Amino acid sequence: YLDLLWKFLKPVSFSLIGKEVDFQVLDGNIVLYGLIALIAGVIVRLVTGYLSFCGGDLNVKEKAYITLSGFPKATGKRS
Repeated sequence: YLDLLWKFLKPVSFSLIGKEVDFQVLDGNIVLYGLIALIAGVIVRLVTGYLSFCGGDLNVKEKAYITLSGFPKATGKRS
């Protein structure tokens, strides 16, 4: 029952969380630090994803394709 309930409540939960963020209240430095942390995390994830395929027989284009295709995937349970 929880899995079925989560399928319906997940979009509601994430939309309500996004609705509650008021960017006018945030300090500019905090937003800048958040963007820097986000960009650093994206770079680290892409680099480590690419390096994880360096031991195989793939060429550079194939490694880049696999790295980019796996980037948007979350680590949650598949339905």
